[in-house]
Amino acid sequence: MADVLRLGKRPLMWSCRPAAGPAWNARHRRVVRFWIDGDGVDEEMLDSLRRREPAVSEPSLEEWRAQLRDERVIADRHLRTVLDSYHEPAWRREHKGYGRYPEDHLWFAAQGLREIDDALGD
Repeated sequence: MADVLRLGKRPLMWSCRPAAGPAWNARHRRVVRFWIDGDGVDEEMLDSLRRREPAVSEPSLEEWRAQLRDERVIADRHLRTVLDSYHEPAWRREHKGYGRYPEDHLWFAAQGLREIDDALGD
C-alpha cells in the first residue's frame, strides 16, 4: 500500500501499524493517527488539528516497553524467516517489485529488530 501511495516520496514521517495494536512503535512513542482501518480518514483528528489541539496518543513507559517486548518476539521470528528463505529463488521472486528487492526485505527486518532492541536498551 505504501508503495502504491508513494508515501516514501512524500515530505512526512509515516508508519503502518497493525489495526489491532497501538499506533506507537520503537521510534515513535507520541503519535497522531490519521487513518482508521475500515473507516478511512479520522475526521476527529483532523478537527483537533484545525483547532491546534491534536489528540496525541502516548502510552505510559511500562505500556510502551511491554508492547516492544511483544513486538520483539514477532520481529525476531520475521528476521529468522527472511534469513531462512533469502536464497530460495521462489521467495526472492515473490519479494521483488515496486522498486523493492529481497535485500530490502532483509534490511528492513534487521533494522526493525535493531530499533526495538535499541529502544528497550534505553
